[in-house]
Amino acid sequence: MGAVSLFFGITQRISRLRTRPEGMKTNEVCGRPLDCFGCTLLLVDSYRKFLFWLPFYRLIMQRRREQRKKIKIEKANPPCPKAGKINRGETLFARIRLQPRRQYAIIIKHQKVQKKVFSMLNSEEIIAAIHGSYATGSKNGFQNVLTLLDKMHVALRTPIVHVAGTNGKGSTCAMLESVLRRAGYHTGLYTSPFLQAYQERIRLDGLPLDDARMVKYGNPLVQAAEEMRAEGAFVTPFEMGTALALAAFDGENCDIAIVEVGMGGRKDPTNIVHPILCAITAIGLDHMAYLGNTLEAIAGEKAGIIKDNTPVVCHPAKEGVRRVFAEAAEKHHAPLRQLSDDTILYAACDAHGATVSYRLSQEWQDVRLNLPGAHQIENAMSVLAMVEELRRQGWTIPDQAVYEGLASTVWPARLEWCGRILIDGAHNPQGVRALRNFVEEQLPNQRRVLLTGVLADKLQEDMLRDFCAIADDIVTVTPDNPRALDAQTYADALCQHGAHAQAAKSLEEGLTEAKRLAGDDAVIVAAGSLYFAGSLRTALGLAWR
Repeated sequence: MGAVSLFFGITQRISRLRTRPEGMKTNEVCGRPLDCFGCTLLLVDSYRKFLFWLPFYRLIMQRRREQRKKIKIEKANPPCPKAGKINRGETLFARIRLQPRRQYAIIIKHQKVQKKVFSMLNSEEIIAAIHGSYATGSKNGFQNVLTLLDKMHVALRTPIVHVAGTNGKGSTCAMLESVLRRAGYHTGLYTSPFLQAYQERIRLDGLPLDDARMVKYGNPLVQAAEEMRAEGAFVTPFEMGTALALAAFDGENCDIAIVEVGMGGRKDPTNIVHPILCAITAIGLDHMAYLGNTLEAIAGEKAGIIKDNTPVVCHPAKEGVRRVFAEAAEKHHAPLRQLSDDTILYAACDAHGATVSYRLSQEWQDVRLNLPGAHQIENAMSVLAMVEELRRQGWTIPDQAVYEGLASTVWPARLEWCGRILIDGAHNPQGVRALRNFVEEQLPNQRRVLLTGVLADKLQEDMLRDFCAIADDIVTVTPDNPRALDAQTYADALCQHGAHAQAAKSLEEGLTEAKRLAGDDAVIVAAGSLYFAGSLRTALGLAWR
């Protein structure tokens, strides 16, 4: 800047010499005649100083330009798993954003830079990156999720309701979210697995995450996962999904979010949250290789979500399970509310829902449930108890919002009717037993055909017996999942239990055969796996948004 000042000083002096007023006989610069020798020496000296400082000024400005260009390139090119490593001396064309709504293509000559240049991923590419981590992902306690959130700068400010359980936790979360949304709150909902599209797992105000928000929160997620991979930490798909959901809830300023546990509770990645309320739904025998072989052992894993001084609501359970919950709540000084069927005053079920009256902290008369099945009566009871607890914490939830929310809850593939096809994601002994009870109570004189596909690690002896009791004619298919049980093997196992079962080569072929067997008077019951149920909904043309 000194060279610039000197240059302008010389320019001003020369301009004053050229524009002196008429009649002035002396130079105002030195007080001597205009052509004096001293003035000439002054100009020559100033010009020499200018020439001396000019190279330094050019060097400084060049370095500043290079520094600004480097910063812009780094900002415009975040890490991306699609780009390869740039070799030393390689020329790369990169599109960077220098000004709003204007893009420039520039050539960058990389001499010593060997870092990756990342481009923006679309929604499908982000989902592919999440699924792609399945092969390399490795659990590391809660550290992976915490590191992801830290790299994504997620503050975890959203109030969370944390829900665990073997069966019914998804339906319970959906009902509570519907109630809170009717009460005027901006809600978030995180569940798993999805049926037809990954975005179903993360919902804002009841709607699946749209592509714009998937891009907004998914790109920082993939970038963070790649940075962790470079550091030697490999995240799992569920850890990435959990971080994505929490980032979306935080970024969209949700008033409250309901987070469903993936598996178990104590070691589940969702257990990093510090909820305002916990809930545990029905306990059954599932994931026994990971959670234990008894109801008490599984209940102990589920109770791992209970936090210090955080209220917890527990679904009606057997005495041994209740004792496990009571011990965990006492250990954490958590206010515990264990429900029982005694609070149900009246219940009338039909094929499309139920009307129930309860007595909890207050009486709830003639509550209409939009989700079919007697098991939803107890799930709704848990929702009402959670609403009462939230009210005690200061949340405004009018009775009308509760009635309307429960009467309008939609939760696909849970005893869902599509014409004469009943779709249910029953995938464990408790779920299949609930399905059997429903069809025997609501469709007692109706001829039924079963279309089913299961995962090999889920099928148990009790499930085979209950499936055989649901229908006389059974068509098996192989779900689109690496863990799927082959359709022919499945059909042979059902035949050994006295059923008339046949295997289909594909879901489309199985659906066609089931329709042929059903004719015009029978109901097709489709059940066995949520993956199977999701594929069937797609085949039937049911929308997921």
